Amino acid sequence: MDRVEVLKLVELADNSIAQKTGEPLSDVQKNILRQALLGEKLKDIQVAGYSSNTIQREIAPKLWKLLSDVTEKKVSIKTVRLVLEELRGNRAVGGRGTEGQKGRGAEQNYQLPIINSHLELPGGSLDLASEFYIDRPPIEERAYEEIAKPGSLIRIKAPKQMGKTSLMTRLLQQAERLGYRSVALDFELADREVFWDLNQFLQWFCATVTDDLELPIQLDSRWSEFLGSKKNCTNYFEKYLLAEIATPLVLGLDAVDRIFPQEKVADDFFGLLRAWHEKSKQSDIWKNFRLVIVHGTEVYIPLSKDLSPFNVGLPIELPEFNSAQVQDLARRHGLDLTETQVKQLMAMVGGHPHLVRVALYKMARENMSLDGILKEAPTDTGIYGEHLRSHLWHLERNPEFAECFKQVVATNKPLQIKSAIAYKLNSIGLLHLQGNQVTIRNDLYRQYFRDRFLDSQK
Repeated sequence: MDRVEVLKLVELADNSIAQKTGEPLSDVQKNILRQALLGEKLKDIQVAGYSSNTIQREIAPKLWKLLSDVTEKKVSIKTVRLVLEELRGNRAVGGRGTEGQKGRGAEQNYQLPIINSHLELPGGSLDLASEFYIDRPPIEERAYEEIAKPGSLIRIKAPKQMGKTSLMTRLLQQAERLGYRSVALDFELADREVFWDLNQFLQWFCATVTDDLELPIQLDSRWSEFLGSKKNCTNYFEKYLLAEIATPLVLGLDAVDRIFPQEKVADDFFGLLRAWHEKSKQSDIWKNFRLVIVHGTEVYIPLSKDLSPFNVGLPIELPEFNSAQVQDLARRHGLDLTETQVKQLMAMVGGHPHLVRVALYKMARENMSLDGILKEAPTDTGIYGEHLRSHLWHLERNPEFAECFKQVVATNKPLQIKSAIAYKLNSIGLLHLQGNQVTIRNDLYRQYFRDRFLDSQK
């Protein structure tokens, strides 16, 4: 079933239940319903924070009963789509105002406001059941194939707000479907002090993975002062974690950029990951270890080619959306944009996933016109004002970065700037890297910062 149609049926169910019971569906119930309508089997439906048993034995049965009471039809995972489609047909034909509102027009008038009132706010990673995740072929297919291979390593690289974490989350879900265990570890959640000392960092690393696997933390009995921290960490995974779970483990490491500034810790840790990857070629137990590394910038720390995990495995660099993908995302927001409108939007923000979603959300949820959005876009009062001020704040805190960025803004041609600064400005999403040169990412940034830099010179 088409994803837009699924979204409409979910909102129809939500509205019907709210009208009869006074309570709308919960986010968990909506997630389960969306996945069911997309054809997932009950045993394969997943919602973050809920076990499969809880979904199958408690939440889903109550949802089917609730829908049965409201529709006065027997609802199960096999019949829910047919029941909701029949309900939609009845709503379109009867009870929707005058005779001239019947049929197709009445159905559209009924559905669109419901969809627009329940759109997902842009920002952050997308829920596994989100209707607004856009595939970028062949990236997902290749990644799903790779994660099933013994000892696999996948590297996802892209600037901020490009969908890295959303893709990693889907890779870990695929691993769970294959019967593997998975752990997502976000280095942004670690205390700053953790990165100052290798032994402390590796103990935190082991303890966090153990806790997420819901196993007892055994660092006291398995960490020898005579072996060194890297050997201790390796033994902990090999002789305890991998041996205990006895099934492939997929470890997703998000925001590893946070380690880069601590070069000594970074050098040892990334060398350790590379060593584990190499072990998978000889050791059966290490074949069960699969790794997904997510980072937002080029790796500018000095790592030997033989010790770096960033030159092996499957590299994935997330591109911006193309026009067809922007059009698809617009339809999922209930919008029917013309080809010209898509070109106008992309002329301002390119195919940047987050910036595109913000515009579509404002058009669908708040009935803003595309012309109005584009006119105010590169200003502090436009829909991107907070986003732009955040970038400006980063530049003001780093005068050397700001000075280099001024040079890029002032020209329409590729420009060469200091490598370390180019990497940083690329990681936060302001620049494109083109070999040894850079260009500004989109016209939104060019217009906004050109005005700001001119103002500062007056």
